[in-house]
Amino acid sequence: MQVFLGKLIRECPDAPAIHEFLVYYAWENNALSDKIIELICENLAQTKGDMLFRQLFSLIEALQAIGDSIQHHRVDSSFRNLLAIVRNTRDAELCKKFVAFVERQTEKDPGAKRWVARHKDVLKEALHSAGWAAEINVHE
Repeated sequence: MQVFLGKLIRECPDAPAIHEFLVYYAWENNALSDKIIELICENLAQTKGDMLFRQLFSLIEALQAIGDSIQHHRVDSSFRNLLAIVRNTRDAELCKKFVAFVERQTEKDPGAKRWVARHKDVLKEALHSAGWAAEINVHE
């Protein structure tokens, strides 16, 4: 299943059917949600194209938006996986995309906003270690 999911995410991250498929299988499933998020983040870490960044972040956004009982778990898992990438990169473009993604999510999702508020120091440290001086703005 992991190889199949990895291939889907890598080869057609923008296909609406892939979004629906991943959302369907992530519903109420911590382990599979974590695996999908890890695979998306692995692809993000290797990505250089702007279009692919948007497509992969949109997959994470779709997973964070699933309104089930483990939504908070997926928000936590996705932000933690993204932070791990940011900590290990010197890619300014990836940091910029990450900051924009987090800010956009805090505008739309109260769960993301709470997560960012609780982990503001961790976010700041991760961005600083990646050479990023800007801070994330949490919208009130």
